[in-house]
Amino acid sequence: MATTSPHYHRMSDQVVQTIVYKRVDELELHLDVIYPRGARGLPVVLWFHIGGLVQGHRETAAPHQLRNASRLGYALVTADYRLAPQVGMDDILADVTDCITFVRTSLISHIKPGILDTTRLAVTGSSAGGYLALLAGLYVEPKPLAIIAIYPVTDLAVILLHQSPTSSLG
Repeated sequence: MATTSPHYHRMSDQVVQTIVYKRVDELELHLDVIYPRGARGLPVVLWFHIGGLVQGHRETAAPHQLRNASRLGYALVTADYRLAPQVGMDDILADVTDCITFVRTSLISHIKPGILDTTRLAVTGSSAGGYLALLAGLYVEPKPLAIIAIYPVTDLAVILLHQSPTSSLG
């Protein structure tokens, strides 16, 4: 079932739909699909949020990301995933993989026909979401057409162990 997220109501030239892409026990994981009104055949850019894998949500997409969907002609999909420490990295990666599979195979059944071209999929994310995008590039098959990692976390020891990346430099 699709609903509309109140976070995006200010974007009058866009359609926003909130859809459940996965259920784990009693938990529903949502994604928001944002696209310009009247558009057809849009490629899809799937964005995973910031938050160090321990906080954050899909509605933290920056205003320029929302505007660019209309300006550049694509559908922006923002997705939630389960967070640590309540779940481990395997579960978070499973959410990412399941989200990509849902976007490719099931999303179009929730959107008016002809609007999305889910065969043209790019996966992106910021910070921890950038790390998840990089993992998608390694582990998801078939590979997305593009991986865009925005200031990705690439050394989890720095975050998880609070180590300075320069401590070994003297």
